[in-house]
Amino acid sequence: MFALLGAIAAMVLQRYVIIVATAFGGAWTVIVGGLAMSGDHGAARAAATGDVWILYPLTPAPGQRWVPFAWIVLGLVGTGVQLGITARKKR
Repeated sequence: MFALLGAIAAMVLQRYVIIVATAFGGAWTVIVGGLAMSGDHGAARAAATGDVWILYPLTPAPGQRWVPFAWIVLGLVGTGVQLGITARKKR
């Protein structure tokens, strides 16, 4: 019975998990890419070498404590946009 309930819950939540994951992954890509393009040598070097702060958004590069907040805001905006675009119309 629990396996059946778990399978049903997974099917119902699948769409939302994908939306949240892609929104926050995209937000992180935008932040790292923006930092690298703006001439931040630390971001460019980290992007090229696979430094740990790229993989862990809550452990930002030294001197960039604003990054987790920007990541959360961009992720929430991306989630809202995706939910708005893919919303099912009720009739």
